Amino acid sequence: MERIKTLFKRRVTFTYILFFLLVLPSFSEEEKSKWITKFGFQQIVLNNVFQYYVSKPDKVSSAFFDLSYRNSDELEFYYNGGLNYFAENTPLTNHNHIIGGSYSKGISEKSFLNISSDVKFSSFREDFKQFSYFQLLGSGELNYSFNETTLGKIYYLLRYRNYNDDFYNYFENYFSFQLIKSLRTKTALRIESGFGVKRYLGDLEQDFTTDYYQQSYYSGMGAGMGGMGQGRHSTQWRQQEHMGMRRYYVEGRNSITQFLLSGRVSQSILDNLGVFIQYSGKFNLTQGGRYSDYLNYYLLENPFYDEYTFEGNQIMAGFKLILPKGFLFQGEGQYSRRNFDGVPVLDLEGNLISADKFRKDDYSYFSLSVEKTFRFLRVMGTFISLRNNSNDLFFKYDDNIFSIGIASNF
Repeated sequence: MERIKTLFKRRVTFTYILFFLLVLPSFSEEEKSKWITKFGFQQIVLNNVFQYYVSKPDKVSSAFFDLSYRNSDELEFYYNGGLNYFAENTPLTNHNHIIGGSYSKGISEKSFLNISSDVKFSSFREDFKQFSYFQLLGSGELNYSFNETTLGKIYYLLRYRNYNDDFYNYFENYFSFQLIKSLRTKTALRIESGFGVKRYLGDLEQDFTTDYYQQSYYSGMGAGMGGMGQGRHSTQWRQQEHMGMRRYYVEGRNSITQFLLSGRVSQSILDNLGVFIQYSGKFNLTQGGRYSDYLNYYLLENPFYDEYTFEGNQIMAGFKLILPKGFLFQGEGQYSRRNFDGVPVLDLEGNLISADKFRKDDYSYFSLSVEKTFRFLRVMGTFISLRNNSNDLFFKYDDNIFSIGIASNF
């Protein structure tokens, strides 16, 4: 089975690369203008990389390189590559690569269609190999202009993700509808509804010990990385030992169904100043998540903590101010209540507080950023303050993040 999976990944990747190269024409003067190259570097300093009650600081060096080729007004091919290097917790270091293409076409005077497809690899070091994955993604968006002030959007996404640990492999289907209305008062109204299904594909191995109603959290770097940290136990879900890592699931369920609803009001106050306020809600119609000992690591696409893990309401507000001489100043704040269905509340010694009480987080953040644009370069600086107030003290934390970066502006 492993050999078949490896061959499949290689053939899909080779097909994308071969198609990319065969379509690209020679480097004539006319063709050079069709190439777009972007690159950038960012230095990030944060004081709580693992985001739990014990703060562990780190410095992250992040770099990216993007290359795209637009064969016509309709067809585009692209490559995106990125690297995140963690200075203190080097096992978190990861790199990712995306190769794909998109097709855009006006169907009529009022409608516009965009279709895209890509393949992605994300690779982590040995201690975090469970995070490494191969992904296929396809999406389509149809825009329809009802009149000069009203725009509708229909969006569909299909994602297949294959992790090193098959237990977390999944298909995701997501569909959304968006309606945007512009008013004479320079106000924009947007409402959106979405429906997503995340279905796990990996089977539960019967050759490994399974216990009923047991859940564990681990401090430090987790039991899945050599048993470092102190265990915390309670009575919830099912637990299965696999490859030195404890993981959890709901018996008889292998999918999560989620409904999303959001509304946004944007207002232009001056020619150079705009503000917005937004509400969004996520509601899990079915609960069949799969979790592990791992925590909410920063900058990682965590298979055990994603948008389907929790439900709740969120309020967000922000502003954008364009200043003279190429300066851009932005600010944003958010508050959200996150409900983790089925995840018990423990004290710091690992004792179950209540069999009927599940984890609830009050999550908030505030960010300020400034950006200066030169002829061929953009310089950016950002400050982010995070706070998570949880009824499980293990996940009660603060985190301050500072970053400065540069990016090409071709």
